[in-house]
Amino acid sequence: MKKDSFIYNFLIILLMQIFFNIFIFHECSLIFILFCLTSSIISSCIITILSRLTNNITINKILNIILLLPFIIIIIGQEVHYEFYNSFFSFLSMLSGAKQVMGFFNTIFACIINNAFYIIVLLLPFILFIIFNKKINFEKLKLKTILYYICSIIISFTFALFIINSDKNSKDIYSKYNLYNNVYYPTYSAKTFGIIKTFSLDIYRYFINFEDKIITNDVFNEINNDNNYNVTNINFDDLINNEKDYDIIKMHEYFKNKEPSLKNKYTGIFKDKNLIFITGESVNINAIKKDITPTLYMLTHNGFVFNNFYTPIYYASTSDGEYTNLTGLLPTEGTWSMIKSSNNNMKYSLPAMFKTNDYKTYAYHNNTYNFYNRDITYPNLGFEKYTACGNGLEKKINCNIWPESDLEMLNETYNDYKNDDKFLAYYMTVSTHLNYKTTNNDIVKKNINLVKDLNYSSNVLGFISTHIELDKALENLINNLKKDNLLDDTVIVLLADHFPYGLSKNELEELNKDIKYDDSLIHKNFLVIYNSTLEKPIIVDNYSSNIDVLPTLYNLFGFDYDSRLLIGNDILSNDDGMVIFNDRSFITKDTKYNALNDKTNDKKNLVYEKYLYSRLILEKDYYKYIK
Repeated sequence: MKKDSFIYNFLIILLMQIFFNIFIFHECSLIFILFCLTSSIISSCIITILSRLTNNITINKILNIILLLPFIIIIIGQEVHYEFYNSFFSFLSMLSGAKQVMGFFNTIFACIINNAFYIIVLLLPFILFIIFNKKINFEKLKLKTILYYICSIIISFTFALFIINSDKNSKDIYSKYNLYNNVYYPTYSAKTFGIIKTFSLDIYRYFINFEDKIITNDVFNEINNDNNYNVTNINFDDLINNEKDYDIIKMHEYFKNKEPSLKNKYTGIFKDKNLIFITGESVNINAIKKDITPTLYMLTHNGFVFNNFYTPIYYASTSDGEYTNLTGLLPTEGTWSMIKSSNNNMKYSLPAMFKTNDYKTYAYHNNTYNFYNRDITYPNLGFEKYTACGNGLEKKINCNIWPESDLEMLNETYNDYKNDDKFLAYYMTVSTHLNYKTTNNDIVKKNINLVKDLNYSSNVLGFISTHIELDKALENLINNLKKDNLLDDTVIVLLADHFPYGLSKNELEELNKDIKYDDSLIHKNFLVIYNSTLEKPIIVDNYSSNIDVLPTLYNLFGFDYDSRLLIGNDILSNDDGMVIFNDRSFITKDTKYNALNDKTNDKKNLVYEKYLYSRLILEKDYYKYIK
């Protein structure tokens, strides 16, 4: 006797979700199983109804397979995306990020190959469905059976809502009720509800323009805004009294009473100096060798030396890395934050603040000028002149190789700004970009012989060799600054956008035997803040990450700025700091908190607020309200 197609549809979606959670989260809680059952019943009922409306069994069978494919693609795609980026993609990012994703097709394909075992296991239920399809009943459904399935959908949905509403009064900001109704937190949502319910909720929220709800206890601490703090004269009381939008009022209240950073002994030490700020694609502390990359070694061991600096990866890879570097805000899950900011008032961004302080602002990128919409986002941030391959840089460097040369870019653009009274030159590099094989990486081909005697596998050697190009670029830059008597008057800042996900788990562990791929230490990196007038290294042990760079620089340059309006903190200021990761885990001097496993922590709400207000600043275009 043939088994009903509903049973197979149900088992395919159920088992794939269970396997998915085991692979990603290494557990399946009772709550997850309950939600997984309800979402699998609802999904399989819908597929079964829609695929069995004709009298033609072959057509019904084909329809069933077609309707199953989106669920399979989403689950497999999220598995690969998580292995590649340590995060899940959203419905919006799937719609808007196809161009960017295709740029990494070869590497994503390699990731699929490396995770073939997990993918095959995930596909196994569907494979069995195809093999045994002749034993499955695809006959046209009777009206009575359709009504039975519709009742099953209603009962399952009602049961799921009952579980969600059972903790409506919970004080946990990540309760099931808040995850479903108020908070956008896809990683924990996937762990709790399952990936199918999480993605369907994401689609629903996309069409209703969902925004995080502000969940606060309305307890504020008055701050004494005297000259000891980095604050400006913002009359929040007037802003609150003249505002009708509830969210904006709550934001005014939050920033009014947020603790500002204290000025310190380093305040203004770089006043009126120039700044060369470099976001180094995938650059990593473990690839820096004293005898092979001597300039990088010198920069990371002089000036300010940050022993506990991290460059966490966020949801949109390099674009989000730049966003944190240039805005001091956490990226927003489910969107391309930098692109979304392109119509916003970004008055507190790096170039805008330097422009306000009478600096000429330049931006350079040695790859396609409009990738990640940089031709739109950079000018909106405050860069007066932006040059990349396709809008002028191709006249100065060879843009027909991959990846392009950082050495050529820094060397050939230096004359643009060297004669300005005060300048900010920003570089987004590409020479250290994946992948690291000699067959399709011109920088690896150029430098691989310089590292051939090191005891590493070929891919790791390729990765290290790409740092030589950046090292030579920095060596030339420093020599040019010396030659023009600008070195003492110029600050060099260098940090990564994210960890080198172009290396496999084993290769990352090979590069640094003290780390495990799943550990937060893969994100531990360096931050260079260097000026030749600093006579000896200044060692900083505070915990920090990309979002903390801007407030630190604004204080060092003695800018008049309001530290409350940035989500990051001055690394040299009040406390021991905090590193926040994309799944809302965090590290402090005393705590290593795993948001997916640990139940409680007194700083969990603080991390929630940092994500919430970063998101609201972006979505509400909040800075335009600040007079």
